[in-house]
Amino acid sequence: MAKTVGNIDVHEVPAILVEIARGFKSHGALYVLAIFTALSGQVVGYFYGRESANSYFRGFFTENFLNSAIGALGLFCAIFLLHSIFTTRPRNLWVHVTKTLRENIFSHSRLANGFHGVLLIALTLGGYSFWKQQVANIGGFAFDKALVKIDLMLHGGALPQELLDRIIAFPVMAIFIDAFYIFWFPIQLVVIASMSFQKIASFHRYRYLLTFGLNYLVIGVIAANLVSTAGPVYFERLNPGSDIYAHHMAILDQITPSFQLHATQWQDALWAAYISSPSYSYISAFPSMHVANAMLVFLISLKYGLLIRISGFLFLFLTLVGSIFLGWHYAADGYAAILIVLGEWWLAGKIANKQVH
Repeated sequence: MAKTVGNIDVHEVPAILVEIARGFKSHGALYVLAIFTALSGQVVGYFYGRESANSYFRGFFTENFLNSAIGALGLFCAIFLLHSIFTTRPRNLWVHVTKTLRENIFSHSRLANGFHGVLLIALTLGGYSFWKQQVANIGGFAFDKALVKIDLMLHGGALPQELLDRIIAFPVMAIFIDAFYIFWFPIQLVVIASMSFQKIASFHRYRYLLTFGLNYLVIGVIAANLVSTAGPVYFERLNPGSDIYAHHMAILDQITPSFQLHATQWQDALWAAYISSPSYSYISAFPSMHVANAMLVFLISLKYGLLIRISGFLFLFLTLVGSIFLGWHYAADGYAAILIVLGEWWLAGKIANKQVH
């Protein structure tokens, strides 16, 4: 008797399409979350008069999704092949590579899982981008002063930036932290590709993707707009006459006399964009999405060996330190992100237990 998906005979459809079709059901709860984030972002874009919202949203899937899918698959292939080569050390490299590609990397289940993983993340980030543009309009950066007070309270009356200045405020460390912050995104891509393109739709993969979606909805959308802040780097510009961060920002400007740190260049560019068009701003500090995603990387690293776990912790630690030292975030931004992600991770584990058999 022919197997069917709905009313379709699977023998009449390419196997990869059958796998993808089945995946929509197994990823159903994840799609509900991702589509809600995407559609709510679209609504916000229209509500605040973003004329380019619709064209941008269409472009996201015709260009960004394809680029993301190709990039993630290519990255995963490279990682998988290198790992396979170094662990097996084959005599005939070409035979080993072609066999690995055919039997492991380009298996129908892996490609189908990768399709759904990348599509879920594309939907989530597409909606989130619209929300992030409107943090200044919705919340008006009303909580920066409150976050300064919380930082002072948590650190014995001292600013965490001042404490870090005593330890790492010299050129070599500043350049290292600045460079690490640049490579934060490629590291995230490695993790996203590795988790999306797993051959088996495992408990850990489902938990990761669900927590990823919750990160951007709970932290990047809800919390960011309810507790709207711009961050230490912009505190004086938004509160003329206050120079609480002036000394630290002066250190960042002068620590490398021959060139400007990448972080301060981006900060100046974001401020210029905000001044020219406040309704098209990407400035938002609380809670820290950088730290939230780094925390997720650390949590998923705990299922692997000691070296991966140590790397995951260092990634989280350096992200937290960098976010504070470079002036992007209050320390409380990172602390709050870590606590929220822990709650999301616990909830995602409960849901994944019921969804993945």
